[in-house]
Amino acid sequence: MNELEQSIVSILTAAKGSGTTTRLSVIEMLLSRLDFLKGLIAGLDKTAVLELVSKLYDDYIAPLDIPGVPNFILEPQIDSALKALVLAIVEKIIDKAKADEA
Repeated sequence: MNELEQSIVSILTAAKGSGTTTRLSVIEMLLSRLDFLKGLIAGLDKTAVLELVSKLYDDYIAPLDIPGVPNFILEPQIDSALKALVLAIVEKIIDKAKADEA
């Protein structure tokens, strides 16, 4: 799990450091890279991977501002929906990785 966490943190740090500071672009980068990590993900517990991605989303992606969206009114709702979508996609990536390994 530690290797996966380091890989994801590296992806998120690189995304933020490259000037990719919109939430959607960082999410896109994360999801595309997770597909490349399927071999690593396949051997891990699904719940643990989802919890890790959820924590890293909160730490790295959620603090990014959504331009044009009022912070106190709509942003929490949009952020919650985006996080749920990311976790649903990650769950599909995990399922695919496990199926490919079988």
